[in-house]
Amino acid sequence: AVVPLNFPARCLEPLHASKADSRFIVGSNSIHETNELVVLRFHSELNELGIDARLDHPGGPVGVLASNPTDKTLLLTAVQDSYCLRLWRAPLEAVDRMEELDYNPDSDVTAESVLPVENELEQVAMLNHNIESKVEDVVWRDTTYEDDGVPGEVVSVDRGGTLMQWDINTSRAVRSESVSRKNDLTPP
Repeated sequence: AVVPLNFPARCLEPLHASKADSRFIVGSNSIHETNELVVLRFHSELNELGIDARLDHPGGPVGVLASNPTDKTLLLTAVQDSYCLRLWRAPLEAVDRMEELDYNPDSDVTAESVLPVENELEQVAMLNHNIESKVEDVVWRDTTYEDDGVPGEVVSVDRGGTLMQWDINTSRAVRSESVSRKNDLTPP
């Protein structure tokens, strides 16, 4: 399946909380254009991908992207070469669109089949990382088997090798560890 997104992309993330359909988020990586998060849905009967929504991503090119494992509206992003992560809430109609789209593999996606860009992301929180080094990656682990009301555990790593565990409810790091860049593992 091929979908023309009409922009360079750096990040692709499955929407883990989307159980009924296979959905993905793609983050654009453009220096000169407005950046977007594009919601894709896999249409299994036609073996095709379609675009459900395009959401403006303020701040710059998307360098890091993670989806909440239990709430499909919550996303974490970091702008390329940034020191912080931002927690966003996407509109439910953008990530949970149920009506059938007109998937036509022989034509480009029409503007009428995509939700308008006015469906904006709402910034929920900002997680300020180590200002000495830029965010490299983030993982959002599912903790639904634990009955503690926490929306998963978030761990990020920066280019300097610092791992940070975050409390999403307070927007604060609860633990920080420096990881050695040397390979101390012994081969089996």
